[in-house]
Amino acid sequence: MAMEIKKAQTRIPDKAAAEIQKILRKNLWISTNQMDSILKKHGVKGRSVALQRSYRLRLGQQYLAGFLDESGKREILAAGGVHADGMEYVVVDACNNARQLSTIRKKLQNQSMGLDRSADKVDKRLGFFGRVARWGAGKEQKNGEN
Repeated sequence: MAMEIKKAQTRIPDKAAAEIQKILRKNLWISTNQMDSILKKHGVKGRSVALQRSYRLRLGQQYLAGFLDESGKREILAAGGVHADGMEYVVVDACNNARQLSTIRKKLQNQSMGLDRSADKVDKRLGFFGRVARWGAGKEQKNGEN
């Protein structure tokens, strides 16, 4: 199992990252409570002002994600442009900016490709279980015939 994390993607202290990786190597999973405990032990915390802002933005993003058309598709999406006053969200059906729409499409395609790669990995693992089950069933049939 080769897992690679790009250092630029995380602000987790090296000792905390090593502890998390140790648990992942041993158990092949980690719970959110374990992760929280490790990060807390290593002094990972945010500024309360930043945490409050993050909470408000997450809540606002969830609210905007709830605007759906009659077929269940999202009406409002992040346009990707960051201005002095933050990320810009647009009503897709009202957007007349081809560059914004192109940015949204590219972002969605990249997210879709990432999900497809992850789904492929899960499919391969499920295929392994299917092969093992068939192999086990074949062995049982042979043993029953003898």
